[in-house]
Amino acid sequence: MQNIDYHDSKIIEDLKSCNKSLEVKALTYLQKRFYGIVTDLLNKHSLNKSYLDDILIESLMAVYKNIINDKFRGESKLSTYFYRIAENKIIDQLRKENKKDNIDAEEQEENEATVFNIHEKEELSKRVYYLLDKIRPLCKDILIFSFFYNLSNNEILGKIPSISNADSLKTQKYKCIQELKRMIKSNEAFYQEILESL
Repeated sequence: MQNIDYHDSKIIEDLKSCNKSLEVKALTYLQKRFYGIVTDLLNKHSLNKSYLDDILIESLMAVYKNIINDKFRGESKLSTYFYRIAENKIIDQLRKENKKDNIDAEEQEENEATVFNIHEKEELSKRVYYLLDKIRPLCKDILIFSFFYNLSNNEILGKIPSISNADSLKTQKYKCIQELKRMIKSNEAFYQEILESL
């Protein structure tokens, strides 16, 4: 496979020649020569073999561009230079996969937490509604409008005609919260849940 007369200096000369047939010859030779390097790197980093062609071509194109743009200074052999570029590309791919895995894990945790929180809130809401049924109807309306529908005081005033102004509503709301607190004070854990939700 390896052409004895095809040294790095000749490959570089052919790649810079602006002669398409010489460039293709040099690139084809390098592709065959570097195939084993990429295979070894994929094994070394435990990366799926499906990336072989992409890593090989991307690395080969990077070497080619650096040679024709005089960024390759010839301080190392082409195979060593290619090896460093290919390994960097593999490391980039591993970072992408790790980032994707981390994002997938975070999304799964968030989804599980959301489902758990929704369930917790539904349970809390059921218990609060049960208690609200036991207090005065006016308090029940004020608390439901305030905390379940998140209505502003002005919106609540429009729904409860028996309260004439915002100050009266604030006072009544405070009394209703105190009444609800007294009802649930015997169960301290539930009491804390209610306070946190308010």
